Order: sequence, then structure tokens, then C-alpha cells
Amino acid sequence: MSLRSRIKAFFANESELLFFDELRKSSEIEYLLAAGNLFETKPAKTIDFLDLYTQLSTVYSCVFLLANAIAQVPMIFYNIEKSEPRQISPSSKHPLFNLFGKPSPKMPYYDFMEATVSFTELAGNGYWELVKHPEYNKIVEMYVLRPDYMEAKVDPKKMISKWEAMINGSKHYFEPDDVVHFKYFSPVSDVYGLAPTAPANDPAIMDLYAIKFNKIYFKQGARINGVIERERGLGEESKKRLKHELEQEFTGWDKAFRIPILPPGFKWKATTSNHKEMDFILQRESSMREICRSYGVPSGLVGDVMSISYASLSEQRKMFYLETILPKLTKYAARINLEVIEKDYPEICGCFNKGAIDALQDEESTKADYVGKLVDKAIMTINEIREKYYQLPKVPWGDEVYMRKSMRPASFLCEADLAKEEAKENGYRNGHKSGLLEELMEELIEETRNGNYRKAGEIKR
Repeated sequence: MSLRSRIKAFFANESELLFFDELRKSSEIEYLLAAGNLFETKPAKTIDFLDLYTQLSTVYSCVFLLANAIAQVPMIFYNIEKSEPRQISPSSKHPLFNLFGKPSPKMPYYDFMEATVSFTELAGNGYWELVKHPEYNKIVEMYVLRPDYMEAKVDPKKMISKWEAMINGSKHYFEPDDVVHFKYFSPVSDVYGLAPTAPANDPAIMDLYAIKFNKIYFKQGARINGVIERERGLGEESKKRLKHELEQEFTGWDKAFRIPILPPGFKWKATTSNHKEMDFILQRESSMREICRSYGVPSGLVGDVMSISYASLSEQRKMFYLETILPKLTKYAARINLEVIEKDYPEICGCFNKGAIDALQDEESTKADYVGKLVDKAIMTINEIREKYYQLPKVPWGDEVYMRKSMRPASFLCEADLAKEEAKENGYRNGHKSGLLEELMEELIEETRNGNYRKAGEIKR
């Protein structure tokens, strides 16, 4: 249910609702924030964070894993206009299914969400352009915008007056209502989000330099750098001639493993530490785990499987979905509802179908066993379970309390006990015990089968 709908349900009439809107608009905090961010520009390292996707395998693996895990979860929609939300079937051909099934003519939903999540994870900011129908003024297409193109223009009276896209030297401006801005929380900006890579910036740079060092090292034939020492000095001409001869004979990967022969009196001294002395492998593993931690991705899912078992890997996958993917799905759904769905269809609420996640099927089975015990022990009704744990609408028979083992309504058991007592009493009173109890029980069971439960105190005498 939208914020406006919830407020409307709370207040008695529309006039009070309008009063609330005016009160909200009179708040000055937005103006103060706008004044404080008047000269804020887009994050300077946006393009650097995007480049890491093409340069570091760990960043690529983490972002790829996150983007595809979210993109493969479809969206479902509920009609919340009535007291009981009702899921909308794709067969209804609601416009939202067409919009999210194919957001733009050349980009299906999967690619659309993959690009959105990738940009948001790399730069901390993701953007959609909303294209509206010229006649009906409803959203009919959506396009993903690159974060390195986008910059907010802050107005001194309101937070964002427009968005500017700088593409190949040309500027294009968007109205705030035509742009959806996904962002992560930033403690230093009210306009832009903080990139997940930012806290792991130094480990990422160290890993990048380590790769480049390794590349140069092997390109030079895995040769340790050093200097040539001689007790007696050399003239300038002799130095140049010796340097030229050594470079000609031993520099380059195609000249590796040649055996140098130095003149008498010369001695070679290494000046570069080898990989073992630098703890090269440990340093790269440490950088990888630091980057994975920043993205919320278990290191075992991006290739660090040397020290873990298959069972541990399965637990890591489950933890990844529970601790990382599900909160992100909630975050994206909230933004989509606020800036896309509620604008055109305030009676509709969208969410991601978490039941379609294969990695959580065991978790769903465990939850089903747990809620089954709640029903079995008469702690909660079926409708309470459906609402709290599955966000499903109520069913007509879901308000009954069921007793353990018998799995019959508690009211039925109450009626059966009362029937026994009354049959016993009437049997003794009328001088015959046989037949009355069986007759009443058969009548009660027949009515139960037909769905006509009788409450305590309504047993026919």
C-alpha cells in the first residue's frame, strides 16, 4: 500500500489529508539540505570504479554474481486497493507486465536489471530514464543510463532541479520525475551514493599493482632486477658500452634464460625481492577477501575454494542470498514502487518473487516445517501464517484454530466433547444409553463434512 493510501486510510476525510500534505511541504529541511549541497558535483572516482570491472577479476566476479542473482528474480504485482491484497496474473495483460517484461525495445528484463545492478554496485549510483506516452502520460519505456554521464543540478530551493547527462561533449537535461535514481547510503553526500568498492579502494589498487608487477616480471623472463658492482670505477664510455651490450643480449621476454658472462672484477647483486619474500600469493588472497567483504559476497563463490568443503560452499551460497541478495531485492523494489509503479498505478504494489530463488528452496522447506508447527500447536492460524511469513491474502477457512495431530478445527473437538456429555446425560435421563451418542456423533460428523461447523452451545437436544 502506498504512503498516500495509508495516510488516507488513517485520516477521516480528504481535507485532513490535504492539511497533512501542506504541512509536509512547509518543512524547511529539504531547503537546508539543498543549500548545503548546492556546489556538490558527481563523485570524482566514478569512471575509476567502472574501470575496475574490466581490470580486476575479483571486482568483475563479485559484480557479475550480484547482477545476475538479482536479474534472474522476476517481479510480481499485487492489487492492494482492497483490504486483502490480490496477486495480478500475467494473463490479465496488465501494462506493468509489458513494461517490465521488455523495458526498452532492444533490452529484455534480464539485461535491463543486470545493467542496473552492475552500475549501482560499481559506482554506488544507478539511473533509469522514464519515457511516458505523449497522450496518456504513463510510463511506456525505461532505459538504463550510465552513472559517469549523470550529474545532479541542485537548486537552492529544492534538492534536485534537473539531471544533466554529458555524452560526447553534448548536454541533455532530464526532469527529476523522468529519472529513477538508485543509490547506496553515503555519510558524506545527500545526493549521490557511496560505491561498495570505495571502502576497499586501497586493497583493489594493491591487487591491481600486483597484477601489473607480475605481468612485467614474466614479460622480462622472470628475471630478478639487480646491479653490477665493481670495486674499481668505470669511465662513462665503458659504462655506456657495458649497459648497451647487456640490454642487447638479455632484455626482453624472448631473451630470457640466457647465461650472462661478466668480465673479471664484476659482480651481480639482486635489488628486487622475489615472490616468496613479498608474500605475493598471500597479499593477493587478502585483497580478494577484502573486496568480497565490501560487496557482501562470500569469497568461496568467486573462486576461493582451496580451503573449504562442498558443504561449506553450499552454506556460503545460502548465506549470500539471505544476507546480501534479499536485502538488495527489498531495496530495489522499494525504489521501483516509489518512483515507477505508484506514479501511474497507485493501487498496485510490486515485489520480487523470492520463491523463484532455487538456492533458498531448502530454506523455504525449513520455514514450512516451522510454520507448520505453529499451526499444529494452535499458536497461529493459517491466515496469520499466510500474512506474516508469505505475504499472501487470507482464505475463508484460514481463521480456524487447528489442534495437534487431529488437524481438525478446535471448534469441532469442542462440539464433539459437548455432544458426548449431552448424549450421556440425555441417555441416563430417558432410561436408554445406546444409540443416542452414535446418532449425535454421526450428525455432527456429517455437518462437519459439509462445512457447517456448529459452535459450542448450539448442539441440538
